[in-house]
Amino acid sequence: MKLSFPTLCLLLALACSGAPPDLADVPDTDAPGSDAADVRVPDAPADADPDDTPPGPPGVLSLVLIPHPAMAVAALAHVVVPPDATHLSYAHAAGDELSDADEAPRVPVQAGTGPITLPLLGLAPGTANAVRVTAWSGSHRIAVSGELSVTTLPLPDGFPVVAVTTDDGSFQGTLLVSAVTKDRTAGWAAAFDRDGRPLWYHAIPRFDERAGDFQQGADGHLFVFSRQARGIEELRQDGERVRLWTDPGASLGLDGHDYHPLPDGRLLAIGRERLPDEALLADPEHLSDHEGVVGSTLDLLDAAGAVQLHVSAWPSFTPADSQVHVVIDGLVDFDHLNALAALSPTDVLASFAFLDSVARIDLAAGEVRWVLGGDRNEFRFVDDPEAGFSGQHSLQALPGGDVLLFDNGLERSPAYSRVVQYHLDEDTRTATRVWQYRATPDVFVRIGGAVQRLDDGTTLVGWSLPGRIEVVTPEGAPTFVATTSLPFYRVRWVASLIPAP
Repeated sequence: MKLSFPTLCLLLALACSGAPPDLADVPDTDAPGSDAADVRVPDAPADADPDDTPPGPPGVLSLVLIPHPAMAVAALAHVVVPPDATHLSYAHAAGDELSDADEAPRVPVQAGTGPITLPLLGLAPGTANAVRVTAWSGSHRIAVSGELSVTTLPLPDGFPVVAVTTDDGSFQGTLLVSAVTKDRTAGWAAAFDRDGRPLWYHAIPRFDERAGDFQQGADGHLFVFSRQARGIEELRQDGERVRLWTDPGASLGLDGHDYHPLPDGRLLAIGRERLPDEALLADPEHLSDHEGVVGSTLDLLDAAGAVQLHVSAWPSFTPADSQVHVVIDGLVDFDHLNALAALSPTDVLASFAFLDSVARIDLAAGEVRWVLGGDRNEFRFVDDPEAGFSGQHSLQALPGGDVLLFDNGLERSPAYSRVVQYHLDEDTRTATRVWQYRATPDVFVRIGGAVQRLDDGTTLVGWSLPGRIEVVTPEGAPTFVATTSLPFYRVRWVASLIPAP
């Protein structure tokens, strides 16, 4: 929603009509337990002088609140930024009392630029929310709004519910969940706090067999794959699209199973391409009745979206290497590249689910350096009774040469899924199992699944189709368990939706 400048000035004048709040009424952002987006308030900027003289009681901060037109857990604050302001923060609480308010982290702002729009995330949906916004200069409050109210929209029908069933208090942060309806006709990229409260979401009106991942970039932008949009949407915190990423190097466009926004503004992406007809001859027994074959590409896109590096799975891998043939849009998907782990922008671990393989790929040279698992396996599995993995859907590179996988276990009988960690010795070509986790009782996840080693040494596990999220200790003890009302493709952890200044 856009406001004309005269209308905005009138609304701001009305918002400013109250008396300036007393300093004692201003919430203390350093108080324990303030976690609006499940994160702590960042410390004052490094260049702030904690010993300088406070500027006196804060003045009135001019702003207007409106409910977010497309996000029931958010509102938009149109704020006139004071000349000396360096940051803004906001407190919010359901109802009309801010005594137990959540205080969100401070957001850097550019003073003197006129009114700006500050997204307020994590509000209670379908109800009145009390809100107060604070302007900061370094470590000092210089202006505070009155206690305002905004009534948010109700959540859309079918929106995913996250119910926390186990929590010992040690898990902190935000969960990014790519949820999908059971008929796979629609989905949501949604962020939840540790209590299961939705903080942010983006509706995805069309889904198909190509799942969509949901990630956050270093600058706080959110990345969502959308087939309807024909690419990866890069969105601001207020939900507005910054850009649409496409892949000119892939003849059939981007695949949203995984991608990596890089800190320098580039994007590591998976693409799809139709292979030449000779690919059908690689496995004529299984492919002779099909129209054609689709393979994966790995592309490094520069900040302008141009292709810097392009590597095709074919012909390094052929349909003869495939363990599964799945037909999508009339074409056989033979390799199914579904997860990436970037050791560097040009040195990438790539998970090919239908090959039961992980390959290390040198994008600059366009070469496969080695293959772990599947028919092309180059490693000897050590201390792993299963002697490998199959149909894997998530991948993380760990320090010291270890690899963490969500092993779906498509080739096992009886079938069960697990998380498994291998230590890879590239010189001796050995893959030693050093850790694994299985649910109790066993769970089998046919598609999807996620795993992520967290900073404190615990491991986030997403059992996608059953809709179960766990955080487990190295000993395999769950410290956090939540269930989701909808299945999901992948779940990821981030420290905060609002990056530290």
